[in-house]
Amino acid sequence: TQFYSVSLQGGKIHPLTREPGTHDLTFSSDRRFALDHFNSLSVPQRIQVLDDKGRIIRVLGERTMEDYAPYRINIPEIVELKNADGLTFYGSLLKPFDFDPNKRYPVILHMYAGPGGRVVANQFGNRSPLDMAMVNRGFLLFRFDPRGTTHRGRAWVNAIHRNACDIPLQDLRFAVEYLKSLPYVAGDRIGIWGWSNGGYMTCAAMTKLPGVFRAGAAVAPVTDWRLYDTIYTERYMGLPDENAEGYKASAPVNFAKQLEGALLLAHGVSDDNVHIQNIYSLVDALIEAEKNYELYVYPQRDHGIGGDDRQYHLFQRIIEFFEKELKPDPTGN
Repeated sequence: TQFYSVSLQGGKIHPLTREPGTHDLTFSSDRRFALDHFNSLSVPQRIQVLDDKGRIIRVLGERTMEDYAPYRINIPEIVELKNADGLTFYGSLLKPFDFDPNKRYPVILHMYAGPGGRVVANQFGNRSPLDMAMVNRGFLLFRFDPRGTTHRGRAWVNAIHRNACDIPLQDLRFAVEYLKSLPYVAGDRIGIWGWSNGGYMTCAAMTKLPGVFRAGAAVAPVTDWRLYDTIYTERYMGLPDENAEGYKASAPVNFAKQLEGALLLAHGVSDDNVHIQNIYSLVDALIEAEKNYELYVYPQRDHGIGGDDRQYHLFQRIIEFFEKELKPDPTGN
């Protein structure tokens, strides 16, 4: 994230920040100075004062990677991928602290895959405590942004117009092909997980891409866009009566019988964003299709399933789920 300045009368755009990473500027009332909260994959935090040309006047404080050394934190590797149509995609690969290139690791793919969000960025916060728990349990964590995500322009978002999942699913399949090409990846042990729209895409991947992912964990997912709020849904999907086929094709509840692999579902009972009716509808469809699933519900918790104890419980279940489904058993299977 970079900042620029331009005259209200138009003209040349001038960069105020240049260092690769994520900048967040707060300007003084006279606009002569700015407070820059900066971080990147290799700089945990730096707070600095800039002048109106973007020059660093003073560093007020910073944290370095050495401060985090006791926590065994690796830096994710940003990867740039081009598909057969010449489209450029970005991913980030986080490896265990004691990574051995001669071993073959199971992979957990994490994405949001919808408008207004992305998971790949040059920022220190582009890995969470759950990420670190996963990789230090012996997984590779691959974050990936398919078409439909933010910060890539109108055409990139418009790829999901009137069908919220099929083109991003194509991109997820492409990402899996890339992962399978890596010599240290166990190509038959790839899982997927996400929250909110990421949970939606997890459900879509597990039902509409059968056999691509061995296991999926979906938190607070939309499972039928007819159950989501109109101002968001109709912006991208149009009206249900005018786009019946698009709504049908974009709803994992309609493809429950195609589920292959293990599926974990979690939802806050008091979620006022993605209502829990989404989970009830999918569970009903899975039962009718005689498909197994794991379900965790969190009473009096909203879309974020807040509370340290509740999130700890959820994250433990997700990690245990992937350890059970993606790692070999003692017989090597």
